[in-house]
Amino acid sequence: MAVPQATGPIPVVSAPQPHLLESIAFGSSLLNRAVRYSVILPADYYTSNRRYPVVYLLHGYGDDETGWIQFGEADRVLANSVEAGELPPMIIVMPDAGTTFYINDYQNKVRYEDMFVQEFIPHVDSTYRTRTKREFRGVAGLSMGGHGALVLAMHHPDLFGSCAAMSASVRTDEAFKAIPDERYNTVFAPAFSGPVKGDERLTTAWKRNNPLTLARSAPEGDLKRVRWWLDC
Repeated sequence: MAVPQATGPIPVVSAPQPHLLESIAFGSSLLNRAVRYSVILPADYYTSNRRYPVVYLLHGYGDDETGWIQFGEADRVLANSVEAGELPPMIIVMPDAGTTFYINDYQNKVRYEDMFVQEFIPHVDSTYRTRTKREFRGVAGLSMGGHGALVLAMHHPDLFGSCAAMSASVRTDEAFKAIPDERYNTVFAPAFSGPVKGDERLTTAWKRNNPLTLARSAPEGDLKRVRWWLDC
């Protein structure tokens, strides 16, 4: 018996795509201003009642809450990885941190870390169907965001089960002191010390938020609670 031959194009069925919500405003009492963030929701978010793991994806210096979408195509990468079975469906949250390095600044006037932990995570957990146990909450970032991811996970191993730092902004004390003044005063001084030189840069804020110092001083049990991925 002859097998009928196809006479038209074979339709291509695309996998369901995740939902991207950009530049949502969240009101912070601690910062006394709105913080914008973008979020990627799983493809089946609106057709299921399930809860999902959540990853906080932190941008680098000079970017904002749209950086990972515009330059990193995070929504496309996530969709392809989920379709390939490399990642489970998850919620990705990308907050704008300006140039704060995701820390409380040296004057304790811009308390970004406090806002993130005390206000933002509870907001995300109450607004979206996240799995709220620490085992299902991760933090990841690039450059300044890698620094922020390491610091947040080391300061709060009770909140994060995993951390991924990519090309993280991590320096020894000597390298920090050696940053040229013009660059230091523009990039680092507002968060860590003000416009100073040499040993004066090694402030309490720097020591408290230097991942190398934290890695040496943190209780071993705290470090072992978190799964770490480092990509230099």
